[in-house]
Amino acid sequence: ARLRRRRCRPESDSRARVRSETPVHPLRVPAREVVRSVVGVVQAEDDSAYKADFILKLFDYVTFPSGSGIDSNGSATIGVLGDSPLTAALKAAAGSASGKKVTVKSVTMDDPWTDCAVLFIATTDKTELAKALKKVANGPIVTVSDCAGFAGFGVIVNFFKEEGSGKVKFEINTLAAGDAKLKFSSQ
Repeated sequence: ARLRRRRCRPESDSRARVRSETPVHPLRVPAREVVRSVVGVVQAEDDSAYKADFILKLFDYVTFPSGSGIDSNGSATIGVLGDSPLTAALKAAAGSASGKKVTVKSVTMDDPWTDCAVLFIATTDKTELAKALKKVANGPIVTVSDCAGFAGFGVIVNFFKEEGSGKVKFEINTLAAGDAKLKFSSQ
């Protein structure tokens, strides 16, 4: 049997952690694969909480152009495009980030995103990603993804797993941030 691999899987997908180089009969799964699966699900939940906290902390480190990002009442909106386990983690962690009222909402390609300060793009498809980034079109929205390599396609903040340690890391596309007129600070 031949194994087929997708080019990109979101880091929060627990199936991404189980890789078997040999075909396995569906009723006979090696014990090590079962353990990896269970550990992967727990790790995915921890990863989602970490990513949600990180996304909420972005408001402390990003300066938005006037009239965008955070409104005069100190509230902001995070949009989630697509289905993601991160949505629940974001909603659980939202409420108040640095004294700001943060709302998390699911959005579609047909919705206006002008009220979103942050847009989490939950897709592994590069065509869908391109459509989403085209719709944002250098607007002052922090785009976030957790699919390896998507920062190279124009996503501003991208989560990835460090090889070897398995730790969740992030990368920032400073060119895309500059195009969106967003300034990142480490202070």
